[in-house]
Amino acid sequence: MNLELFEILAQTAPNAWFQACCDGFYTGANLYLFAELKEKKLYISEENVPNEVHVDYEENLIEKLSYEQFCELFKVRKDKFDEDEYCDFIRCCEDFPNIDYKTFMREMKNISFIEQEEYERAMEYIKNLGIISFETLVADNYTQKSVYDPVAKKYLIDMRY
Repeated sequence: MNLELFEILAQTAPNAWFQACCDGFYTGANLYLFAELKEKKLYISEENVPNEVHVDYEENLIEKLSYEQFCELFKVRKDKFDEDEYCDFIRCCEDFPNIDYKTFMREMKNISFIEQEEYERAMEYIKNLGIISFETLVADNYTQKSVYDPVAKKYLIDMRY
């Protein structure tokens, strides 16, 4: 994505503060751009996520944690939650397994009867299986972060925030 607009805004008013987000799509990938100007620095995060990553992630997660295992582990009523809904949950809840108990229960809409202590143990088990959230996968593999100095009009090398 073209960052020129954000660079110009930052150069024009380096003492200002703003946040911006835009997304887009081009052949084979979803693009997301997040920018924040604060303390005379423009912090930029660019995500370029190929389409197949979603499908590969979902297949990998379901291979490691089947519908049956999920329902048993989280005490989910199978008569109220089928395999398609499990796939939808995996697809839509991109921060799973990094969600807290209350968020999980809200997402499950009263079809899970797991207690909080059991939930914590279940999440530990899932993490030991090597399951990471989709958000973590994207952050670790498809995100480029940079910092732009609008006063010096250059990118700072190896800056992490």
